[in-house]
Amino acid sequence: ATHVIVDEGDDSNTWNTAQAVASRLRDADVDVLAHRSDSWALEMLIRADHVRLRPFSYASSVSRQVMLAHPPFLLARRLEAKAQHVLIIGFGTVGQAIMREFLITSVSINPAPMMATVIDPSLDKARQMFGARYPELAGKALDIEFLGGDLRDEDDKLVAELRRRSA
Repeated sequence: ATHVIVDEGDDSNTWNTAQAVASRLRDADVDVLAHRSDSWALEMLIRADHVRLRPFSYASSVSRQVMLAHPPFLLARRLEAKAQHVLIIGFGTVGQAIMREFLITSVSINPAPMMATVIDPSLDKARQMFGARYPELAGKALDIEFLGGDLRDEDDKLVAELRRRSA
């Protein structure tokens, strides 16, 4: 084998096992890939001092593919929109990875502003998570609004808020 993929369902166990495997296979020509469910933590581990041990994230991979296939700045230009605007429903691991990729893959701020609307039933938790992980962006470089609710419910207020943001 030239690659070993480790995913034990828990980030801590996965990373510990992957480190042990990489250590044992140090002299072999084998790459060890460790899955991380938390894409924010993934960025911290990419800098880890392990030559043959690399973290990866399914959520980051999916969000990167979506943003590369549908770049918000190109779509906004094509639609002659007044802003780049992404709607993220759910701010779990995939939602957070999409936010991160939006900020990274939008190589142009034309059209400005860059907008994001996040809909999540756990409004306060989502807002706190974003503010803690990206304090320099919260309310400054990005027009972001968190809306609490679930689109599966008949919530006229939530739909009205979404329409207001999408205008």
